[in-house]
Amino acid sequence: MTLAPKDLQRLERSLRRHRVELLERLQHPDPESTDRYVPIAGQLRVLLCDAELPILITVAEQKNVALRIWGPLRPNAPRPPGAFLPYLRLIAGWDPIPDGHEMSVQEYLDTAIGGVPVQVGTGQGERVSWYTPRQLIKWVANKEGAAHLDLTLPATLEALNVTRRVMKTAEGSTTTDEFLVRSGIVQIAQWTLKAIDRVLAA
Repeated sequence: MTLAPKDLQRLERSLRRHRVELLERLQHPDPESTDRYVPIAGQLRVLLCDAELPILITVAEQKNVALRIWGPLRPNAPRPPGAFLPYLRLIAGWDPIPDGHEMSVQEYLDTAIGGVPVQVGTGQGERVSWYTPRQLIKWVANKEGAAHLDLTLPATLEALNVTRRVMKTAEGSTTTDEFLVRSGIVQIAQWTLKAIDRVLAA
């Protein structure tokens, strides 16, 4: 699909607006410690995951800019046995990272970035539920209130939300919930900001 010049200009204006908002939210000293990840997910949904017109991907395609990203697992690769929790590992990277795998952003959005144990049923034990960047973005945007609010959460998102990170503070140790969700959204957003700059400069 080739867009008319006026339509491409409109998309680029929207991309510039998203850049300003995304930069402002990511400039917080510790964006993973706040609820900024929820409106950030709303932006990522529009920029990367919109079914009709993902703004960033569409503008990149119109300008022939290849958007590459590094993720923790290869597209279509066999998934490791057991849970795979990235914690402080790579979730989304702009630059080459040891043990990372480079791919197009379109491949990345549908490639697993982690797997968490979820309860199968009463007394039936657990199974590993894998999740992709697209799922993570849309879950937060559509379930946590950025685009929609849903009182029923997918089991995988609930499992991610209760995964805790121990943080050292001046008063001692504390735990934070939603660490994997926050960290994943923030890393994808940091990559997205660099990708926007690349596309707008083309």
